[in-house]
Amino acid sequence: MDIAYHDLDITVVEGPRLSDETMSEIAHLRKTVWQAIAPEGARRTDNQWIDPIDATALHSYITIEDGIVAAGRVSIHRTMDDFTESSILKALPDWDPPLPLGMMGHLVVDPAYRLHGYATVLDLVRIEAARQEGAHATAGLMVPWRVNSMKGLGYREIGPVPGDEHGYLARDCFLMQKTLSAHVSDGYFGPQ
Repeated sequence: MDIAYHDLDITVVEGPRLSDETMSEIAHLRKTVWQAIAPEGARRTDNQWIDPIDATALHSYITIEDGIVAAGRVSIHRTMDDFTESSILKALPDWDPPLPLGMMGHLVVDPAYRLHGYATVLDLVRIEAARQEGAHATAGLMVPWRVNSMKGLGYREIGPVPGDEHGYLARDCFLMQKTLSAHVSDGYFGPQ
């Protein structure tokens, strides 16, 4: 699905339909961005920035001049049995989100394109994609500098999730959640 939003070229595609070339470009962008945040990631190759969730998630990305400059994904979890974010479940064992749940993750913006609102645009796109897939809520692990922008989109803090330098999280994050209405869009992606 292609979305027009203020002349941005935004694409939303299911993991199985994502080309290897596009996934490789997204993986390279992840590596570039995350290495700046957590230099210990420098030992990874581009393919190590891809995980099994990528195969089934809905990917959203912004293309400018034939290159991906921002990307993120949302995975739909119909039960907690298929929820793979073990770091969250360890830190917050009593968390009981509404299901199906759209788990937002892996948001990256090329440093040369930051401060243009692309992260927020992709947040809105992923929220709407999750709603269209029947999710009752969306959630995500947010680095501290994204907490306030997510609150502005209607998210609430569930609790802290400590980083693990050898595991999935390189930094301490906050789990945030937003309840969705099946019939009410945030209204950002209607006719332009």
